[in-house]
Amino acid sequence: MATVADRKLWLTDDRSETVEDGDPRAAFLLCSAGDEVSDEDAKRYGVKSKAKSANKEQAPPANKGGVSFSKAR
Repeated sequence: MATVADRKLWLTDDRSETVEDGDPRAAFLLCSAGDEVSDEDAKRYGVKSKAKSANKEQAPPANKGGVSFSKAR
């Protein structure tokens, strides 16, 4: 299973370090936000996963966003 990157990361010229986008030492693009990175590379370079929070994976409740009223007689 691959890891989905949460931001753009670069490797230094000797490919020994991972640096943030905009770092002057950046030489080789490792990944952009949303890219899949192999688990091996993610572990080696410290790529964080863009994981969904637990509540985002749940189905919304049936009455989300609305209010239901019953008519009084």
